[in-house]
Amino acid sequence: CISSAASDVYKRQIQTLPAGLSLSENPRLHQFMNDRDLNAIRMRELSPGELEIPVDLQRRTFEALPDRAASHKLHMRFEAVDTEELKNLEISVDGTQGIFKIGEGEANHYQIPNDKKLWESQLMIVCKDGKYYIRDLGVVHTSRIKVDMNTNIQIQQDSLIDLGKVVHYHFDKVTHQQAPNAEASPTFFIMRPNSNDYVIEETNDGEQDPPTLRARPTWVSSDENKDLIQKEIILEAMENKNYFSIGRSMKREVQIKLKAVSADHCNLTYDGNQGWFISESGKDKPSSNGTFVFMKSQRQMQDHEPSSLIPLHDGMVISFINYEIRVNLEKKDADDVAREDLQIRQRADQLQQTANLAGTMPAQAA
Repeated sequence: CISSAASDVYKRQIQTLPAGLSLSENPRLHQFMNDRDLNAIRMRELSPGELEIPVDLQRRTFEALPDRAASHKLHMRFEAVDTEELKNLEISVDGTQGIFKIGEGEANHYQIPNDKKLWESQLMIVCKDGKYYIRDLGVVHTSRIKVDMNTNIQIQQDSLIDLGKVVHYHFDKVTHQQAPNAEASPTFFIMRPNSNDYVIEETNDGEQDPPTLRARPTWVSSDENKDLIQKEIILEAMENKNYFSIGRSMKREVQIKLKAVSADHCNLTYDGNQGWFISESGKDKPSSNGTFVFMKSQRQMQDHEPSSLIPLHDGMVISFINYEIRVNLEKKDADDVAREDLQIRQRADQLQQTANLAGTMPAQAA
């Protein structure tokens, strides 16, 4: 949208364009031709009243309110860092903000400055229904959840895992005997909790093929020998065999001979209620370099989409680039929650009144 004065200047500038280019009085954004809504975009001249409306394009954090206050305070402590200034640093969220963003850019609620490996906004914490959720916004370096000896993470269709920070495996086939019905909990994480893309094995003549898992590598560290990895992993869960160990040792069902992969690294298990899941439980000690599940699916990465909203649980470890952040949930007093609920409602009323005033135009004499 441009004013008439600006339009005249624009026309004079257009006259200096190279031969073959001309000014259109009704410009179109041709790249949006196939979009029903964007195809209807037209430019018009702003009215004097519209020109008086202040416009603020400065980048800053924005305010978003949750539907209600969270029942816990959220603390996130940096446990693994590559800069001393972040060591043992803690980010706290009180649950009265609907959205809390973390990243390199100045418009985040918490800024990690001077780290160009980070995305503008790497993570988004969302508070809704009195609970916390996390969403990965990273593009160049995406975020992950660390697997430990006390948690299981469900493997879903299109999931990606990282073993020892040296090899990534993409699960392009994940089938089940029945649709998993277990809900996310402090010991069972689901990356896409609202996904309904579970594939059930078909039954023919009363016989059903076993639940199957297939994975192929998508990335191997340049410090490792690519010839020492499994080019394809295929696992079938039987009644007497639904547990499969992974590691560098020859004793493992899936052997990956990379030096950064522990001898007994992790395991994959099938359960009718939980489906396929990855874990480090049942071992003497955790893997040396970690097991991680990416928050985003392969498709979400390729399409540069944010991850799904993932429930945050106490003790969960978030990993991105060289950082690891441990989640701690501190329960609030009921009186504090009630007071914060009242403050949220009062602030929502204030914002609504401000929005109504901003949308009014001064009356003009007839």
